[in-house]
Amino acid sequence: MKHFTFIIALLISGFVSAQTPTLQALVSKSTIQVGSRITISYQFNYSGEDFTAPNNLTKNFRVLGGPNKSSQMSYVNGKMNSSVSYSYIVSPINVGKFTINPAQIEFENKVYSSKALEINVIKAQGQQQGASSNEQKQLNSLNKNIYLKLTVDKRTVFQGEQVVATYKLYNKSNLRGIEAERMPEFDGFYTQDIEVNNNNSRTREVINGIPFDVFTLKKTILIPQKTGELNLIPLEIDAIVQIQSDKAVNTWFGPRYQMKDVQVLLKSNPMKIKVNPLPSGAPKSFYGAVGNFKFATQISPQQLAVNDALNYVIKISGTGNIPLIKNPEPDFPQEFEVYDPKLKSKSNTKTNRITGSKSWDYLAIPRNGGEYELEALEFTYFNPSSKKYVTISSDSATITVTGSSLAPDGQANQVIKQDVSRMGTDIRFIHTSPTKLSVEGDTFYGTVWFYFWLIFPLGLGGLAHIVWNKQNEMKADTVGMKKRKATKMAKSQLKNAANVLKSNDQSAFYEAVSNALYGYLSNKFNLSNTELNKPNIQKVLDDAQVTEGTLKELLSTLDHCEMARFAPVSNISKEDLFQQAENIIVKLEDEIK
Repeated sequence: MKHFTFIIALLISGFVSAQTPTLQALVSKSTIQVGSRITISYQFNYSGEDFTAPNNLTKNFRVLGGPNKSSQMSYVNGKMNSSVSYSYIVSPINVGKFTINPAQIEFENKVYSSKALEINVIKAQGQQQGASSNEQKQLNSLNKNIYLKLTVDKRTVFQGEQVVATYKLYNKSNLRGIEAERMPEFDGFYTQDIEVNNNNSRTREVINGIPFDVFTLKKTILIPQKTGELNLIPLEIDAIVQIQSDKAVNTWFGPRYQMKDVQVLLKSNPMKIKVNPLPSGAPKSFYGAVGNFKFATQISPQQLAVNDALNYVIKISGTGNIPLIKNPEPDFPQEFEVYDPKLKSKSNTKTNRITGSKSWDYLAIPRNGGEYELEALEFTYFNPSSKKYVTISSDSATITVTGSSLAPDGQANQVIKQDVSRMGTDIRFIHTSPTKLSVEGDTFYGTVWFYFWLIFPLGLGGLAHIVWNKQNEMKADTVGMKKRKATKMAKSQLKNAANVLKSNDQSAFYEAVSNALYGYLSNKFNLSNTELNKPNIQKVLDDAQVTEGTLKELLSTLDHCEMARFAPVSNISKEDLFQQAENIIVKLEDEIK
């Protein structure tokens, strides 16, 4: 009911005729449980820009999604209205009453603020009010048994120099699974991820005489785009860990203690990178390259006729900030018509650095004959190791162009290629072929075919109108359409998972299988993202009279996908899991009433 009220509030705010610019703050629930999810939405009744989120949004809440921006436009009574909204999906971290500060948006050089939001966070139902001394002792020691660690290969760099950030999970506890909640943010950096092979990411390290299982979760190359101290926002995940409870079960061999799952929030250490500016005195041939590079040019042909094409290729290769290097511009004679260059770029991160090449292919067409000197082109890069600028020069070249733009009689010696492409729309030659004449009175009017083509379009238009109305009726039933397409869309997602399986990308495979199952449930039961949690899924499937075995198989598969995306598992192969997901969708289709 609260979700329904929230949706109604959103709809009403969208239909209100906006006279005064207003930024509204809406929340799907004002009282929630720890670990649950809510949607916070900010709606502005004009097309504002430069939206600023509340400055304390992430203090007591984890942002699971957003900001998701949407815009609406309507035309009512001859007046155009527009609005924009920003929404977040968040989950509370602690119990208590929290205030989310106002958001802001700029419109016509004026800043508008929303109201603050009050949210009451309570304990989750079924959560123990307190742990026993033995359980509390185990919980207190978890931060020593499982933790996240961020490392960088450099703490001080130049602007444009590469830094490798690595996030690792250290564990010696009974880890059941992990779920990524908030990926790190790299404000002020250009980033490129290094592929992590989850099948081989598990290693062993001995720290202070204690062995740990170590999982590499994320490796990213960072290239700072501004100077000063830049902060790396920590990675946060939820880990499910088993501890021993105080509840014992009597057996023939004595009391056996049950194990219980607890959820632990893990947060990597913060990190600051000091970015120094590049030395002053960079030459004009410096195009932002930082690293170690080679430079070459290629000109072909060096002997050509007027209006023929010449290719001038500039190629840079090496290690460094290749994606950010700007194109050098050769100085062509004014008799050459020069086109914008064609860019080719390729890079890889196999060496934990961005390496590769970048080339620009200039097309130039000489319009006059003669000999032309193309001066040597210079390229400068900054080498962080030597802390110096390095300049490389290409060779100069002499271009010989034969022919002339005009013949001695003043007529064009050759047809310019651009003129040829326009001849189809220019003045044409007089037709000299015989003209076909028709006998007077021998006309199409009044024949059978005349009346056929007169009536046929009307009948075709009527049929099209009927089909159009039928399609509109089906499109209007969006819920029904989603239900009808649920299986088809799920199979499409599974087909994507099958393709990923061939490439042996474990993380992408499990994500694709999970998306297929969640997408099927969302479409089949018209569930929003906030409603796609396991307790709600179980309730919906129970109401649909799905058997307990199929339900358990579904939930088990979803849990397996979430855990396997980040930690290797061996109780079921990827091929078997894929087949299991297909069978689950078939079973659900058969059992859902």
